[in-house]
Amino acid sequence: MAQDETKREEKRLKIVFWCFSPILFLVFLRLYWILFQFVYGTLFIILFGRQFKDTIAIIALISSLFFAVFTFAYIHKQYKKHIIET
Repeated sequence: MAQDETKREEKRLKIVFWCFSPILFLVFLRLYWILFQFVYGTLFIILFGRQFKDTIAIIALISSLFFAVFTFAYIHKQYKKHIIET
């Protein structure tokens, strides 16, 4: 009986995580995009003396996607380790 309860609770916790995950992913994506937009924008102004908006936006988007995916993977791993498998 207790084993069934544990399985149901784990299933509910996974559902809760995956309900919040799209919002969480978008939050990290936006956060990293703002950060990299600022960093790359400043770097391009220092190196080239002017700002290349399209290039900066593309590089910032690629970098933020990369960092958001790995941040999300880390959060999922920690959630599984500390919340689900307690």
